[in-house]
Amino acid sequence: MASLREQRDVLAIGGFAMALRLFVNFVVHPPMSEIRSDMAGYVQRAEALLKGDFGPDPRASFYPFGTHTLVFALKWLFGSLGNGAIGFVWAAMGGFAVVFSVLTAKRLFPASPWIARLVGLSLAVEPAWLQLGSYVLSEAPTMLAISASAFVSLRLIDEGKAKDALWLGVIVALGATFRPQIYASLVMLGVHVIFRRSTWSKVKPRLVLAVLAPVVVAAGLSTVRMHYHTGHYRALPTNGPFNYVFGRCHCAALSATKTSGSRFEPPSFKALLTYREHYGVEPFPPLDPALGPELKLEGDLWDPEPAAALARRCVEKTGYAKQVSYAGTHLILLWAYNLAWPTRGAFATVGSVVYAILFVPGLLVSLGLAFRKASARELALAAQVFGLFATAALFFGEARMRAPYDGVIAILAFGSYARAIAWWRERRRV
Repeated sequence: MASLREQRDVLAIGGFAMALRLFVNFVVHPPMSEIRSDMAGYVQRAEALLKGDFGPDPRASFYPFGTHTLVFALKWLFGSLGNGAIGFVWAAMGGFAVVFSVLTAKRLFPASPWIARLVGLSLAVEPAWLQLGSYVLSEAPTMLAISASAFVSLRLIDEGKAKDALWLGVIVALGATFRPQIYASLVMLGVHVIFRRSTWSKVKPRLVLAVLAPVVVAAGLSTVRMHYHTGHYRALPTNGPFNYVFGRCHCAALSATKTSGSRFEPPSFKALLTYREHYGVEPFPPLDPALGPELKLEGDLWDPEPAAALARRCVEKTGYAKQVSYAGTHLILLWAYNLAWPTRGAFATVGSVVYAILFVPGLLVSLGLAFRKASARELALAAQVFGLFATAALFFGEARMRAPYDGVIAILAFGSYARAIAWWRERRRV
């Protein structure tokens, strides 16, 4: 009972977040009510599996397999109730992402319980988190994976238990089946282990194997699957080289000549390209394509060679200084000029602006202060954000890519504001 009393704010916020998501997913916008673009691809691949079509298909190698496999599993298990199960599970993943964020904030700032409450309430009603969980996309499971891995990694630092090392590996491994970019966060956490070894003093070196074992297994299974579909051994989906072209060429549209229906348009790049047309002024920074706003790969969508060749052409054309400026643009686009696709409307627009104003200043301060030795635990949490930054700099930035990290971002931002309030109170006492 004492434990329940201590966690009553977690239970209350978690219940509120879950209720909101169930309302959205069953009343406002059921996930299966809008199936187009990426959503259509996930559902079509799941339905092909339901029909027993397990044959090799190079197209299936383009996306991570986690989302369509989960949709398949829910439809197979629940039959005619499958659509409802999808709505419930996507709502639950979003709700638990809020819960893990609250638990992380409580652990990181035990003397300031109001931080955890503000984190939880802000995430419970955040438009991007609410709306993205009502689409059949990879965002909801990635929100859960990022938030859960942040909590478990912090508990691993504090307690050094083998079960947390194993859980961290399992969460990252499962999360990577939805969004492989979570691997970048694990790499950044590894860098933190190297340079802040004293922070990890309770973690025995052999526990690194417990973290890595599930990751290696998942990567191995992914490699076998990729070979089955393409004949080549690759651990990551084939959309990596394709997306890399966007980052190096800054085109607003890209397609493959030998694959029908292969045209892709990152919303953030398209917004920059059309900004002057819509608003009459140039955006800052502009898109500035290397070879033109629309490009084509001479080959198949899933073939990395044409993509690599086109990316090299763009780097040669622009030079490395321009590529660095491209990376800076990607970081800006994590918050500016675009919404987290496919969210739309006034609720999403106002929420995007309000939450950028609320989180970004505190995040930037927190990331700067986290490099102090006294803030080593916060730096471990910031590793998640630096993983996001590395991914965005390499490929491209957009609000949809950033949204799953908003739990960690909120914790760091509110932590900065708590520090500022404490500093101000101290000044007034003097």
